[in-house]
Formats: sequence, structure tokens, C-alpha cells
Amino acid sequence: MKNLDDLILKAIEEGLQKLGSSVLHVTMYYAETKFNLSKEEIPRQPERFEEVLREIYDAATYHVVAAINESIFRKLGLPSEEGCLSLKEAIDKAKKLWTQRGD
Repeated sequence: MKNLDDLILKAIEEGLQKLGSSVLHVTMYYAETKFNLSKEEIPRQPERFEEVLREIYDAATYHVVAAINESIFRKLGLPSEEGCLSLKEAIDKAKKLWTQRGD
């Protein structure tokens, strides 16, 4: 499952990067310093990472999460899942689909 977590983390970083390199760097820095959440923990603790996003981006969090979720499904080669409103929901669904696929 570590390999899958690595892919999900890379997808999260790519999703944030789409919004700008400063978005990626500020978000990861804030997660580490204020929430004591290392980037390696993010795929296993998506609720905490979403708290980071809410604190930084407030009302825009929905759009940030949507960009990340889209990136996760694309990175894993899975069909886009537009019904996922939270990061946790998207990661859980992606992991389930990935496992069913047998990769």
C-alpha cells in the first residue's frame, strides 16, 4: 500500500501545483509547521490535510479539493470521480478501485 500512498501523494502535489507553485509550497509548509503533518502522512490522514486546506483557503477549499481529487484519479489511471466532495472520500474510492483493478 506504500506504493499507492506514494502515487496519491504525488497526485496531491500535482493537483496543488496546477493552482500554482506557491500554492503547493505554502500548503505543504503550513501542513508541516502548523499542523505537524508531514507530507508522507497526507495520504493516510486526508481529513487532517483537508483541515489545513480549509484554514488556508476557506471558501475556495472546494475548488482546491476538486483539483486534487481530479489529479488523484488521473494519476492512478482511474475514471474521473466527480461525486467525491472530500479528499478522504476520493482517496478511499481511488484505493478501492485501484485494489479491484489488481495493480
